[in-house]
Amino acid sequence: MQVRRAGVKTSRTFATREEAQLWADSIEAPLRHSQKPVPGAAGAPRTFGDALHRFAVQEMPRRRHGANEAYVLAHLKGHWLLAIPCRELTTQHLAAYRDERLQVVKPGTVRRAFNLLKPLIDIARDEWGAPFNGNPARGVTVRVGDDSRQGRLHADQMDRFLALLRRGPNQEAVRVVELALETAMRRSELLKLTWDDIDLDAGTAHLSTTKNGHPRTVALTPKAIQLLQELPHRRGPVLRCSASSIRRAFARARQQLGVEDFCFHQTRHEAISRMWELGLSEIEIANQSGHKDWKMLRRYSHVQAETLAEKLKGITAANVRHGRQRQQAPEAALATSESDPSHGLAPASGPLRQRWEHLERDGETEPGLDCEERH
Repeated sequence: MQVRRAGVKTSRTFATREEAQLWADSIEAPLRHSQKPVPGAAGAPRTFGDALHRFAVQEMPRRRHGANEAYVLAHLKGHWLLAIPCRELTTQHLAAYRDERLQVVKPGTVRRAFNLLKPLIDIARDEWGAPFNGNPARGVTVRVGDDSRQGRLHADQMDRFLALLRRGPNQEAVRVVELALETAMRRSELLKLTWDDIDLDAGTAHLSTTKNGHPRTVALTPKAIQLLQELPHRRGPVLRCSASSIRRAFARARQQLGVEDFCFHQTRHEAISRMWELGLSEIEIANQSGHKDWKMLRRYSHVQAETLAEKLKGITAANVRHGRQRQQAPEAALATSESDPSHGLAPASGPLRQRWEHLERDGETEPGLDCEERH
């Protein structure tokens, strides 16, 4: 697939036509805002919209998550911010944009947009000659509280959700979701898997391209291995479906189930939470998920109160049994001492037993003391 606008072209290869069209739409979406032609590659952007256009065409395709980043900025199509000349853009303009977006989306989403606007303005100013006064985006603060997703479906809800997915037409999406629940892999990581990455005998899958840029090898559960064994061995991706088709299948099952705050990425939350409940260590879970610090790993860990209650019930029952055993131990010792004055020290039989009895008759033994204590 190739996109060409204003004399600048970019291209990319995809496994399916649907995925290619989705990428093209995401690249062009923020580019249709300007009423004036965008300057050529050698010209300096005149408006903020010109700079955004050029950034989307020239820079986003080079970025690892360029297609996803295009979605982040797609809402700017036709926005009043784009018509402001570069030299007139101020922090106050961008602060007003921030406040406007916070009425619609979560703070984390706004912060991701500003994480793109900052390098966009830097590149446009330093490399393309756009007359920005410094970088006004760097003067805007987006305060983000704890906006991590807390929702986790109960076991019966998850079973019903998977059943609804299986009734749908996209069975490949079902496999993606099931593998995500078994491995804690991201959707993008699953869709990039090839058979060269998978070692079913060793029970592992190697991820050479990840979100944080650090390759890792993921352990496969027996169920994950079974799911993969059912798939045909062929060149290219193991799972032949696009992110958009998975998103639609997921949304359809979610709507039928009647839940709102549940998206595909929460399968990763679910998988990591299950690993904690199975008793895996922090290092083992981090190796599987790819997290580099405890703070981020904790955001993905949601222990259900019902599961914790069952665990506490088992611990309490074990402590009660242990307490009874400790109570019975002194009583058993007392009974032994009354029936056996030697406290079990006397030999059972043989010459030593005869010697012991002889010493007892002569009054030379001290019941309850061994040889070292007597000397």
